[in-house]
Amino acid sequence: MRLTIYVGSLIALSIGSFQVIHAQPQEALDKAPITREEAHKLQDRATTMKAEAERQFERDKLECYKKSFPSSCIDAAKERMQALQTESHDLEVKGRDGEREARRREREAKAAQRAADAPRQEAEEKARSEKLHQEQAKRDADRAARPEKETIDIEQRRAKIRAEEDARRKKREERARRDAENEKSRPMRIREQQKQEKEYAEHAAKIDERKRLYAEELKKREVVAAAKLAAEEAAKKNPAKKNSFFCGLLPGQECTKSGTGR
Repeated sequence: MRLTIYVGSLIALSIGSFQVIHAQPQEALDKAPITREEAHKLQDRATTMKAEAERQFERDKLECYKKSFPSSCIDAAKERMQALQTESHDLEVKGRDGEREARRREREAKAAQRAADAPRQEAEEKARSEKLHQEQAKRDADRAARPEKETIDIEQRRAKIRAEEDARRKKREERARRDAENEKSRPMRIREQQKQEKEYAEHAAKIDERKRLYAEELKKREVVAAAKLAAEEAAKKNPAKKNSFFCGLLPGQECTKSGTGR
């Protein structure tokens, strides 16, 4: 009894789901077109119903095996499964047919739209072509109206190109001439450079010699100054030795008539 109630509830739920999907009389469903999205939902629902019917059949068989005579119970469960599979098949067929019909309507709508847009597109293309033709005609007229100016411009450009080429050629010739003169005068420049280097070396040697002589003179002066300073320091310490032997040797030293310092 409990199994019968459960199976009946499943069938009622499946039928209710089908009615919720359509929510219209059968005659209206057969005539009313469905969208591609609705067709996909029908096919998905059919797949779900088929799988659920098979799972329910397996559950029903387990319950039937608990009875003393399971054969009739299994046959009834199989009939219920087949009924649900038939219903799911009908839904799947309706979904596929609806999808094909939706695609056909979309193609027809696109074709109708192209046909409706054709006059406008043709007019736009004609207008663009006419505009291009007018622009080209205007350019042709402008060129025809200024042939002399264009000829003058062309000649001026050609003259400018020739002048630039002549200037470049003269620069090349001048560079070649200078290179030839430089090559011809190269030995003379080398001799002049060697002469300048020799004179510079001699001048540097003379400067070094003057520096050396000056250093020797400074050294002599330092020796004389040191001797004089030493003599003066000695005379300050011992005035009796003022008329010593060094009195006549030191410049600026006052000595007596007999050769001694005063």
